[in-house]
Amino acid sequence: MKLPNKSVLAVIAVASLLMVAAVTTVNLATQVFGLLPVANGGTGVSTATANYLFAGPTSGSAAAPAFRAQVAADAPTITSTVGLDGIWITSVPFSSGPVLPNTNVVTPVNSTMYFTQLELLRSEVIGHATGDVTTAGTAETLYVCLYDSSGSSLLWSASGADTSTGAFSFSASQYTAPPGLYLLGYEQTGTGAAALLAMTAAAPGTYATAVLNKNGNRLGTAGNTVSGSACPTTLGTLTAAAEDLPAIALEP
Repeated sequence: MKLPNKSVLAVIAVASLLMVAAVTTVNLATQVFGLLPVANGGTGVSTATANYLFAGPTSGSAAAPAFRAQVAADAPTITSTVGLDGIWITSVPFSSGPVLPNTNVVTPVNSTMYFTQLELLRSEVIGHATGDVTTAGTAETLYVCLYDSSGSSLLWSASGADTSTGAFSFSASQYTAPPGLYLLGYEQTGTGAAALLAMTAAAPGTYATAVLNKNGNRLGTAGNTVSGSACPTTLGTLTAAAEDLPAIALEP
């Protein structure tokens, strides 16, 4: 048997290399079997827990992605200012429509904790509570308290004197609130309650209290009140009531 000469072997070798180099795509459905490792662009698993996402670590140094539960830090944080997308008054975001305060006012009864439900569609940084005093109070303090959806856990609070007319802004350490439902509580204490700019059921462009409170305790009064110059750690028993809402905005 006559063997091919060196020239023929060289041509065969080059042709083989060209054929290998020409393979630039792989059909995952027919040419790949088993699990593709994360390092090679796969997930490393054939199944995953329901509602888990494929992502990097929740904190610390960079690491290989894996399936895990979502955390608050996965959602974008918006630090906008009043009037821009992402800031809300009581239970209604500015971004949902022209729901703005008007010339109506409300005077909350002293030492009564009121609450209203609000919904965050994404993470929000909260560091200030702002509003407007139309009639100054006498030795009055206004408390703004943010709770979880059941009112069983105080998440953020701020307070300050509302003894002069005009805009006010009470600050506290920033809190990043993840998307979800919350209860916003507010209470005045002192000797003469201040009147606050408000949204009312009859005001054009606002939601009626009957709609806000149609399916349960979405606004009303709470059993627990301010004690020791601090918001209560829980709201206690919630009692539904049709109340006009002070225009309290939460800001970064």
